[in-house]
Formats: sequence, structure tokens, C-alpha cells
Amino acid sequence: MKDLQQSADPSIFTNTPLSLNISDSTDLKLILNHLDAVHAKQSNLFDLVNKQSKKLDIFTNKLTQLLSELSEL
Repeated sequence: MKDLQQSADPSIFTNTPLSLNISDSTDLKLILNHLDAVHAKQSNLFDLVNKQSKKLDIFTNKLTQLLSELSEL
């Protein structure tokens, strides 16, 4: 297996300090806005998954109860 530094482009390992300009700041705000939107959608998905999980648990319990009653016949 190759070492990561051997396979990586050496030009990315520079000691150039990071600096922000106006466009970088705008880009960062845009990225943060997109991350907020993704977070909101992710929260909605978690809620939907939890609701479906509860419904599945209820269904499983009812099915188990029904099968138990059928086996007693």
C-alpha cells in the first residue's frame, strides 16, 4: 500500500498562510448557509426515520401478538 505522502501531490504541502479576502468571506457564508440547510434537512430525515421506526415497532408487536393468538388455536 502506498504511503499517502508518496501518492499525494507535493504542491499541496506548503506553508503558505491562509488569508481571507472579500470573495472568500462570501464563499464561506454561502458554505455555512448550505450547511445550515443540510442540517435542517438531516433533522427532518431523523424525525421521519424515528416516526417510521415507531410505526414499525407497533406493527411488529401487533403481528407478534396475532401470531401468538393464532398459535393458541
